[in-house]
Amino acid sequence: EERLEPASICREACLDFLPQTVITRDNVSLTIHPLLVYRISDPVRAVYEVFDLHQAIEKLVQTTLRSEIGDLGLDDTLASREEINRAISQKISGMCRNWGFELLKVELLEITPTSTILNAMHELIRALGALRPRPVRRRPHCTRSACVLNDEVM
Repeated sequence: EERLEPASICREACLDFLPQTVITRDNVSLTIHPLLVYRISDPVRAVYEVFDLHQAIEKLVQTTLRSEIGDLGLDDTLASREEINRAISQKISGMCRNWGFELLKVELLEITPTSTILNAMHELIRALGALRPRPVRRRPHCTRSACVLNDEVM
């Protein structure tokens, strides 16, 4: 059972959750490591409004994170970390206010695709690089008297 110490009531604190497995809209599994920065704004509510504040916040973060990422594709998830942080923060902070819990910030510390997806992404980058046109370099045609490049004497 967790106890709220009087000295820690008004200070900012962090909840560092274990990495969560979530699935994107395009069925890609990701591991996401969320972190919350919070403050207990009303200690009485934090104790009496919810049975286990830490577990309630953890479950709320899990479900909200899965909901947000489930609406996005892999590319959008990897490219819009700040937007995801903001959306999760807005959803959670409204729900937690009744518990005397003030959410200050949500951070996704890591967004990690599975090794299979990472390998596929690397292969795609290599394949796209191979398809990219390369500049044609003509070598000068040299004779004993002069070098010629594009019909110009060098």
